[in-house]
Amino acid sequence: MVVAGGQPPIAWAAPGRTQSIRYQLIALSAYNGQILATSNWSGWQTVRGNTAARWSGAGYVNVHWRSNAKIAFNIEFYRPGGGFQGRVTATPNSYLYYDQRIGPFGPIATCYKWR
Repeated sequence: MVVAGGQPPIAWAAPGRTQSIRYQLIALSAYNGQILATSNWSGWQTVRGNTAARWSGAGYVNVHWRSNAKIAFNIEFYRPGGGFQGRVTATPNSYLYYDQRIGPFGPIATCYKWR
């Protein structure tokens, strides 16, 4: 297994709205977009119009060491107390690579463990 991860996204509430926002880290196949792994959902951040929701720490998923994966974030928006409002999937277009805590190397286009 290879551990892939990233810093949490920064997401903004819609102008004039108070929204509760959460995110989930996902690993997608670089070949066909199939979901390879998902993390648990983050904690909730409730923010008011044009204010950024920020989380601390980093998220991680485990993928097979021969996978060629892209990391993405599912970000969901709700009215406070419930009421789904929407989801966006954000995918970075470059990655930094660490090998046994040595690095970073890159940027590279996908997360891949060489044989």
